[in-house]
Amino acid sequence: MKVLEDKKWIQGKWIKNQECSDLELRKRMDVFTDLLQRKKTMVCSYPSPTGMIISKAVYINFVENGKEIWINTDENAEFCQYLKSNKQVTGIIFDEESVCGVMLQGQAEFEQREAYIRKSWRSELNDWYPEGMFGGDFKVIHFTIQQIKVFFDSRETYIEL
Repeated sequence: MKVLEDKKWIQGKWIKNQECSDLELRKRMDVFTDLLQRKKTMVCSYPSPTGMIISKAVYINFVENGKEIWINTDENAEFCQYLKSNKQVTGIIFDEESVCGVMLQGQAEFEQREAYIRKSWRSELNDWYPEGMFGGDFKVIHFTIQQIKVFFDSRETYIEL
């Protein structure tokens, strides 16, 4: 883990923090870990073929190792079409009560392993995907986080995992 940049909003402008102590880094990582454990929705953003930024809310199925997230979407969704040619994705998880959030940047790819597809399935999806987890349009996406930006307490910290 490496802090790429740490800054604080003071009197209407960003002031760069020269050092981020281990204690400060742990506090930011605690915010990140807490949001990953509590929140079930992430907004993924990616460029459209015309250059416009598209955002799509996705359900977080589960998280492993603190930096791998499994989400699902419809095979016909524009998000899936984008992932066929580009793997870079940005995700945002925000907690409106604590006004904390994380921006996640990393690689996304279609999950092929049966165990992870099964782990991503839940009964509520039967209405959306009547052909089940292995038929039709149900697609599981494995998102590996490479960098995070934690923002809380008028601070922003970029961290490389």
